[in-house]
Amino acid sequence: DNRCRIAQHIKIMYRYPSNFNVLSNATAIIVHSDHSRKLAKEWYSNSRELDWERIPLLRAEPVSMDKQQVRIELDIPDKTILICSFGILDSSKLNHMLIDALGKLKENLKTKIKMVFVGELGGNYKQTIESLINKYNLQAVVEVTGWASDTLYRQYLAAADIGVQLRALSRGETSAAVLDCMNYGLATIVNANGSMAELPDDRIIKLADEFIIDDLISAIGYLCENKAFRENLGHSAHLYISEKHNPSICAQSCFQHIEAAYSKAGIAVNDIINRINITDRECEHYATLLAANFP
Repeated sequence: DNRCRIAQHIKIMYRYPSNFNVLSNATAIIVHSDHSRKLAKEWYSNSRELDWERIPLLRAEPVSMDKQQVRIELDIPDKTILICSFGILDSSKLNHMLIDALGKLKENLKTKIKMVFVGELGGNYKQTIESLINKYNLQAVVEVTGWASDTLYRQYLAAADIGVQLRALSRGETSAAVLDCMNYGLATIVNANGSMAELPDDRIIKLADEFIIDDLISAIGYLCENKAFRENLGHSAHLYISEKHNPSICAQSCFQHIEAAYSKAGIAVNDIINRINITDRECEHYATLLAANFP
C-alpha cells in the first residue's frame, strides 16, 4: 500500500546518494566537512577527490542581547538551567532519547531545569514525544515552541545554558544548529555522528555516535551540577567558532577556490550533450563514451 511505498522511498533516500548529476557537472565542489568527502570516496570511488575543497560553514558573530532581559521576555526564571535543542523534531534527531534521559535524571535536578525544543513537531513523531513527556510527568519541564521565527530562535540561543544536538542517519550535511549553540557560548552536547565527529573534543561534550542513554544522562547531569565548567566550555566553544568559522576567512577561502577552479575548468558532460547532434541509433555509443570520460 501507499505507506509501504513511502517507507521504501525513505529507506532508499537514506541508503543511496542522489547528487550524481550535480557532481558530474560541477566545475569544483566545496563542502563543509571531511565526512562529505569520505562519503564521496565511498560512493564515487573514481571521483576527482582533489577537487573537493573543505571550507568551514561560516557563522557571524552572535547578535548582542542581554541574557537576563531575554530570559524575562521568555518567562525563564533566573536560577533555572535552560536546556535547548534547535530544529525540527524528528526520530533522526533522537529527541525521544533526550526526553528519556531527562525523565531519568535525579529528581532534584528535574526541579532546576527547563527543556525547550525550539522547532516544529508533527506527524506520528508527535505522539511519541507526547507519550514520553506524559510517561515521566515532564509537562512542567519540557516545552516545544513549534515553528520559531529567526528572532525567537536567537532569543533562545541567548537565553540558554546548555545545548543538545543529537543526530542519526547523517546524509553528509553540517549542522548549523550545533555551530550556533557553540557560537552563542552554550555548553553543547553532541554525538559523534557524521560531521559532528570532527568537532574538537575539548570544546563540546561529545558522546559516541551510537551512545547509550546513561552517557547522555551523565553528560546532562554533569553540566547542570558544574556551573563553572559549563560556562568555561561555552566560552571556549564561542572562541573556536569565532576563529575557525569567521565569515571573512571562509569567504576568502571560497573566493580562492572558485577562482582556481575556473582557471583550470574543463568541459562538463552537459556541455557536450547540448553541443552534439546525434541520432537515436548513436545514443548508446555516445553514452558509453561519456560514461568513460565523465565517471
